[in-house]
Amino acid sequence: MTLKKRFIFIILIFVLLPTILILFNETYITKYIFRELSDYTENTIDDFGFELVNKIYPTALNTFFEYNNYLKNFSNNILENQRIIDYAKYGLINTVNSYITELINSSSIDGVIIIVNNKKKIRIGEFPDIERIKSGYFENENGIYMISGSKKDDVEVYSSMKIDRYFLDSLNLSSISIISIIGKQNRIFQKNNFYADFNIKDNYVISQKIKYPSKIEKLSDNIVFVISFDISPEFDTIIINKILKSRIIQKNSYC
Repeated sequence: MTLKKRFIFIILIFVLLPTILILFNETYITKYIFRELSDYTENTIDDFGFELVNKIYPTALNTFFEYNNYLKNFSNNILENQRIIDYAKYGLINTVNSYITELINSSSIDGVIIIVNNKKKIRIGEFPDIERIKSGYFENENGIYMISGSKKDDVEVYSSMKIDRYFLDSLNLSSISIISIIGKQNRIFQKNNFYADFNIKDNYVISQKIKYPSKIEKLSDNIVFVISFDISPEFDTIIINKILKSRIIQKNSYC
């Protein structure tokens, strides 16, 4: 091999070959393979996220039904207490207040309202100021409320509970879930304000360019209950480890 050929060979090995490898890495490996890996990871996290929220959703929603029944039973007990109802009918408001305040203090109820003949309204405790009172979910400028009650003859009794963060804490079914209730005037978050600026599309809550796999339930025309899978950056490692662990467990169960 001549000196010239040796020189060309050295150039090919130490200059052109590394350049080709760098270009190949940038144009193929980084652009395509990394994108495919990123898409796979994103899809895997989404699948796991929807799997989680769908799993805990029935239990979380059932808690709402339990509280609703609790409110309804509390109202029914008052409605069946003829002494209290008679006091309400005859306008003995102070006596009614005294009896029901004692009942409220021994419960987790916030307030009670007794309506006689669709006219006389006796509010006890912190029953919300709402124009049209019926069972369901309502909000005013002070918050979001769950209300449930019953009617007998010409008397209606409704009990209320204000939904707040402490209420949502009782639904803490997973360390990597976000539970919230969002109305037109109020937003209640179990954790921090993940949805300070958000929109909902195709079962995702999209906030600050992050898409949270979610399960959404309408509580009323203006109020929605949302369970989301927390994919915030600080939870990335936890989430990936949980996904890998769950997949290993599933794989072993099939063996």
